[in-house]
Amino acid sequence: KNIDELEKALVSFEKENSEIESGISHVIGDFIMWKTISDSRIPDDNNEATISSYGEVNEIQLNLEELTHYGDGKFGIHFCLEMEVYVTYYIYKPDYYMLREGSGHTLSISDHNDHYFEAEEDFNINVIGTAAFTIDSDSFDLADISESIINGTLEIDEVSAIELC
Repeated sequence: KNIDELEKALVSFEKENSEIESGISHVIGDFIMWKTISDSRIPDDNNEATISSYGEVNEIQLNLEELTHYGDGKFGIHFCLEMEVYVTYYIYKPDYYMLREGSGHTLSISDHNDHYFEAEEDFNINVIGTAAFTIDSDSFDLADISESIINGTLEIDEVSAIELC
């Protein structure tokens, strides 16, 4: 019933505490592990790489004005963030030798087979998605929204895009 008031209270709460940003930053890495990134700048035959590890979130933006209400006290919040990841892909050996000359790519390689190297490289990526959390409707208090958000319920609901910066 009070979704407009909830949005205002959530904006105020987040400006003071950054708890939702912190929560998303904490769980996003595990969610994107082993996901595939596609981009023409990745010198794999299919222009794809697999995320094999991740660093800290550099920047995050929340869209607090557009909450999605799923029902039963569960809400979704859209986010966009930038972070560094380490990716793995396979590069055709002649392509690697051509790439090496002045391209600016700094990658680590190991021999995969007679025709390909396994390559590892750092990239900054943008991740766009939705995080979900639950508010206890039984003890809901607009004045103290932090007490109404049920601890441990923040999770990544979906990632709609992973793109190279």
